[in-house]
Amino acid sequence: MQQIPIPSAEVHAIREVEGMHDLVTALHTSERKHAHPRDLLMRDYYEDTLNALVYELYLPDDLHTAGLQFFDLVAAASLPQVDRDPRDPDAQLSALRRKFEDLYSPSHPLRAALQKLHTLDPIRIIEGKA
Repeated sequence: MQQIPIPSAEVHAIREVEGMHDLVTALHTSERKHAHPRDLLMRDYYEDTLNALVYELYLPDDLHTAGLQFFDLVAAASLPQVDRDPRDPDAQLSALRRKFEDLYSPSHPLRAALQKLHTLDPIRIIEGKA
């Protein structure tokens, strides 16, 4: 692990990654995570978004040259804050589902950016799709 370079990041970027990590972790650990037919799709979408943030930390030039600014898109999306020990897990999961439906719209800029991300050669190589 000592050989893996850790990119420097601004405070807002660290907060976005941490928030997205908390969101994905909540979806993985929720007892009600498969109660809705689109829950797996939602979990994968939020994971994909977290990966995009990490890619932007490590490959900013590649992503920015392609016009991809995931930190800006995630900040603009105003994702719900996830409580690690929610008093009302159903309400938290419902909020995540509602936001997902908005973000998953074909016309949403985040969804379009995620689709474009997977066409970039460095990302295709990392994901074993090249």
